[in-house]
Amino acid sequence: MDYLIVYEKICRILIQYTPVNNANMFTISNSKDKGKIGIKKNGEVIVVLCLYGDVNKNVPPSIVGEMHKKYPFLMLTALTDGCHFSVFNHKDRQYASYDFDGMMTQLIHLIKTVNIRKSQVDTPPIVTTLSGLSIFTGIEHYRYGDKDILVFDDHRTSLGIIFEATRLGLFGRQVPNLVTFDFHEDCCEAGKQSDLLKKIGVVNLKNATSRQFWSFVEFDLSKMDDDWIAAAQELNMVNDVTIIGNEANHNVNNNEVIVDESGNLHRRFSIPHLSFSLGNRGCLGDSMLKEPYYQDVSDSLQFHNGCFDKAPIYPYVLDIDLDCFTGEIRNKTIRWPEQIFLDEFLSNYETGRFMTTLIERASFITISREPGCCGGMGESNKILQYLDRYWFKGALKTIPTT
Repeated sequence: MDYLIVYEKICRILIQYTPVNNANMFTISNSKDKGKIGIKKNGEVIVVLCLYGDVNKNVPPSIVGEMHKKYPFLMLTALTDGCHFSVFNHKDRQYASYDFDGMMTQLIHLIKTVNIRKSQVDTPPIVTTLSGLSIFTGIEHYRYGDKDILVFDDHRTSLGIIFEATRLGLFGRQVPNLVTFDFHEDCCEAGKQSDLLKKIGVVNLKNATSRQFWSFVEFDLSKMDDDWIAAAQELNMVNDVTIIGNEANHNVNNNEVIVDESGNLHRRFSIPHLSFSLGNRGCLGDSMLKEPYYQDVSDSLQFHNGCFDKAPIYPYVLDIDLDCFTGEIRNKTIRWPEQIFLDEFLSNYETGRFMTTLIERASFITISREPGCCGGMGESNKILQYLDRYWFKGALKTIPTT
């Protein structure tokens, strides 16, 4: 976050709580590293605030000198005791005091937030490519042709990866869709956008650092990994979501339009495994007259008349939760036998062709092992081997198991 942005945020708080109509903002600093924030009305100085501390360390000397010459005003200190704020009326050269608890609470919170993340402000981003995500504990990176594949345990990690990909500009100016294979829908209520941003510690998601966002993913999202998709849509990080193979659905009503707090529209679709969905009665087959909303699924996936549409391809993340390839018998979770995986995706020409193209068109691929939902780490690894052998031709470098 640029220090000028910090100043602007402080000014907006001042304007909100200070009785100044039609106020504009300006910022000044001096060589003693004290932050000066001013409000002026019709070009005339009304309020000047001085914030002592670490808010603007490393302020460029040229800016300091220029601003100090331009605005050589007397400054007062905002007392950070949570209750008192002093202002100076420059025109009448009179002091006035206001007790604004709300204002000071916001200011102190902002100052603390800035101080916490200042160490990252003046340094390059931690991650400059998706392969760089392997520096995070528990994330493995592989390449399949020109495709990045990220493998990890907890499914909510996908949201952190999408955050980093967005910062890297991998989706351009578009909000990507999500196509996910998952036994569960992971769409439990996550909260409103403003509440989520407050947990992250920012007003605008664009200002969040990697440290802030990954901390949010780790500690504020559900440890059950069942709300990260809802959070992704509420934060407008993901547009449409298509969940394939979802057998534990409690929060997805097909053809329902989700509106986030900023007014952006999102859709969620839950469809059966591909062998059924691509069949004559499936949502990607010839059943549009029977189920009109299936047209929306086809439009979102850009899949019509048995084929994917040609360019331009709307960006999407292909996300795979390995528990999608499990079942339950007598309350025990077991992985699919290899033959079922082969029948579902290899022996069936339509599903095989669909998967090959779905992988080729994806912006990148995320794979969640979720061993706790697959019957254990051993079962999860065997499922990962299926994917490696039949979808990614050994690119994941799994160790052969029996």
